[in-house]
Amino acid sequence: MRALRICLIFILGLASLHGQRAGEEQGAAVKRSLDRSRLLYPDASRPESPLSQAILARIGWLNLNNRAYFSDPDWPLKLTAAEAMVLGIRARDPNPAPVAPVQGPKRYLGVVTRNFGVLGASFRKGQQVVLESLQDYGKRGVIVVDDQEILLWLDNIKILREIPGGESAPVVVKVESARYGFPGKTGYSVSSMIQSLVTPNSSGAYEILVSDALLKPSAAQKLNRAVAPASPFDPNTGLPNQRPYKILTVTYTINGLTKTKQALEGQTVVLD
Repeated sequence: MRALRICLIFILGLASLHGQRAGEEQGAAVKRSLDRSRLLYPDASRPESPLSQAILARIGWLNLNNRAYFSDPDWPLKLTAAEAMVLGIRARDPNPAPVAPVQGPKRYLGVVTRNFGVLGASFRKGQQVVLESLQDYGKRGVIVVDDQEILLWLDNIKILREIPGGESAPVVVKVESARYGFPGKTGYSVSSMIQSLVTPNSSGAYEILVSDALLKPSAAQKLNRAVAPASPFDPNTGLPNQRPYKILTVTYTINGLTKTKQALEGQTVVLD
């Protein structure tokens, strides 16, 4: 910047007039004053600002008419302050108080403890939900469903943890319906069981193994007896009779999208 170059010229001139050591001390003092003036008056370092133009004009006048002014090592700050006062520019606080970051409402991850419904939404036991904020001393919470905010009493929702400010919203899955049984048959409802198993693995995927473990033991026995072959071998081929595989059909909502997936017994269904 021009002002700095001019200051350095005067610093070098002073060094030659007062000796090397005295000049170095004088130059360092002038540099500190210059840095201080730029800190208190930021416009002084902007070449096109009115303050910068006024400073350059005053330095030029003093250089022709009052060179003794520059013998004071604090001249950069004094000159800048004088010109700023004429222009009505106030000094900036060199030690401003830190501005506290604006914090939004705290968000929480919760889990539904019992099936319930409200106007515009229904919730299944085991379903995880994101509470955008808490109200009424933690008795109610705001949940977004289909881009609409719903205020819920938390009697049937357990708060699991606070979601840190830098963490993205957890992916939550709601099981709309799930049935397990043989193809062509109605099968057993396993919606609650599937919902309780919806937890991410180490890779963040939601995987569920399809097996009779999705049913209560009594229901699994009843299902298997219903299709037990009359004979262990096929009378026509002599080969062992093969019982048809059971199938799981899941309809679920994730990130606002509703999907349906199927998987055979022994396979893994991934909800993504």
